[in-house]
Amino acid sequence: MDSAFQLCSIKNIVVVANEKAKSAFLKNVYPHFIDCIVVTADEATQYKGKFMFFGCWVEELSQYENIIMDDIIYSHWRPKPYKYPIMRPEFLATFMSHWFAQDKLRRMNNNFGWRFQHSKPAEHGKDLWLAEIMY
Repeated sequence: MDSAFQLCSIKNIVVVANEKAKSAFLKNVYPHFIDCIVVTADEATQYKGKFMFFGCWVEELSQYENIIMDDIIYSHWRPKPYKYPIMRPEFLATFMSHWFAQDKLRRMNNNFGWRFQHSKPAEHGKDLWLAEIMY
């Protein structure tokens, strides 16, 4: 088991298909979100935590909270209007940060709806539809 995992007790596990994908993830995305351990599908069964899968699936880990990122990643290559327009390593890291934090927010009973109820929407109400969804 990775010594950083033992030392820091990180529970956010990113699972990729192979060593080449692991190197690419560490090079491109990891510098923007370091609160995770990146493992290959073969190494993943050694860990317990919250899993995010990229290009693979490990059936033995299905009892843990998990998300398969393939549809989100593939949406970057879809033709317009279905293409997700802002896929960059920074955006992916931000998405990961929010997804991994969700269980903490649920335990703390945080509700970010206050911001949408009491803030004014930007650019002449252009984002008002988001405020309506959030509260």
